[in-house]
Amino acid sequence: PMAVRSAVPWSRSRRRPSPRRSVVFAAASRSHQLLNGLLLAASATTVVCTVVLLLQPSRWGVLLAGAGCVTLLLRARLFPTPRQRVPMLVGGAASAGLLLQATVAGSAPTARMLIWLVMVTVVAGLVLAAGLAYSRSSPSPYMGRIGDILDVVAIMALLPLACGVIGLYQSLQGLFAGVV
Repeated sequence: PMAVRSAVPWSRSRRRPSPRRSVVFAAASRSHQLLNGLLLAASATTVVCTVVLLLQPSRWGVLLAGAGCVTLLLRARLFPTPRQRVPMLVGGAASAGLLLQATVAGSAPTARMLIWLVMVTVVAGLVLAAGLAYSRSSPSPYMGRIGDILDVVAIMALLPLACGVIGLYQSLQGLFAGVV
């Protein structure tokens, strides 16, 4: 006859002793520190790569730097603690500032200062309006879904833009031009 298994699903786990709380808390703390370090490194790398892309600006390079900036800013909203959000927000804001600086670099000094003033005023106004609006009530789920969709689109755009930066499309165009 068939042996009847125990009807209690947790009876198997009683054979192994559960780990001590201090060990679990130490492992969780190490994992949080590791995640914080990785997010800081990713943010710093994005800023450095933005600088490298903008030293020899091309259409593909500027688009890739912009997509990286948007990706960092949208990704930051998914992390719960300030230790995890702040490096991404600072990296995204620094990348956006570098992009703006590269955009206005050829302008006259007065026009540059005016553009910076307008951009800082617009961003500060948007942040203030969002802060006032969402201090009373949380954003709707539709806003969260729109953010999710934009986040996925920005991440998906990174690979094709990187292919454009390294010249893959031009190489393929030249390769197929010889076929015809």
